[in-house]
Amino acid sequence: MALCALEAGPKEPKLQVAIGTVYSDWSLAIRTGLVANGVDASAAAQLAQLALIQIEGALLLARATKSLTPMTLAKDALIQAIGEA
Repeated sequence: MALCALEAGPKEPKLQVAIGTVYSDWSLAIRTGLVANGVDASAAAQLAQLALIQIEGALLLARATKSLTPMTLAKDALIQAIGEA
């Protein structure tokens, strides 16, 4: 999704809206799952955004470097952040 978001320019407002909707839906799904597992709602909202940031960034780096290391690092950092919530 990040590649689409980076390429969607002002001449493609429908695509920009669709991408925003996807990210909002993903954030809501993550937040809902965290709350269902006992994470405070405000912390869950922040963690959901953090998860999207880390996952999307890790996907870009993994693809660019042809390595799974960024995904592993992102996973480990998210597990730690969720554990601290």
